[in-house]
Amino acid sequence: MNSLNQLISLASKLNPVELRQLSVAIKRLTTQKCKTEFHLDGITYRLTRLSDGEFIDSMRRSLAIQDDYQFLIGLFLTNENDNLNFAEIQIVLSEKFGPSGKYFDTYKGSFSFPFALDVIRGDNSFAYLFEVHNCRDSLYYIVRKIVSENDPRLKEFKIPQPVETEFSRAEINRFTAFFHGFLIGYWESICERPHESFVRVIPAGSIVYGYVEGRAFEETHETEEELDTAAKHYLAKIRNDCDDGIVVNTKD
Repeated sequence: MNSLNQLISLASKLNPVELRQLSVAIKRLTTQKCKTEFHLDGITYRLTRLSDGEFIDSMRRSLAIQDDYQFLIGLFLTNENDNLNFAEIQIVLSEKFGPSGKYFDTYKGSFSFPFALDVIRGDNSFAYLFEVHNCRDSLYYIVRKIVSENDPRLKEFKIPQPVETEFSRAEINRFTAFFHGFLIGYWESICERPHESFVRVIPAGSIVYGYVEGRAFEETHETEEELDTAAKHYLAKIRNDCDDGIVVNTKD
């Protein structure tokens, strides 16, 4: 009997109260496993993966930070030859931080990976949100600032500029560029390994992508009929894999 089976066997002997306590402990360990720290220019950035519920609760007491679209466009153009497609991005984020959340527009997007982001400067820590999601044919890195529940700015619906003494514009851009490069580097380290098969469709972008027969792909089609035909084509290939006992995921 391997160690996992032994643990399951022991867990089966617990009473309901103990099982709930075990469930809480497992969730806590899972959260700890999904923490990652980056150190840049004397600042520590701690990312902790959030559940959809945690993300929604945090969103309600957060302020959107003004995006720097010119920087983001330049980032993607600079890495044009190295940029990952949606399939590769989803595989990297899922393997590193757990599967995509479900809090996104299923017509415009296909994944969302929300994080609590602690910006630690010496003895001071500032709370932010960081989300990676796609919309149509674009990838977005979103930063929001956590504030108190009674902060009057929550009712103003204004998008503030970054707080220079907490997480400046230059630091946001530097962190975003680093994280983007991290995704690229992580994919390079796992691209030769087999991954779980899946297919995703973004109707608003006429995009179908996924991982089928050992290949991560992304395609854009001109018409809805062509998109539907391509999606069915790849799903059929996955069903053939199922016949060989391979576990697949076609839709969250």
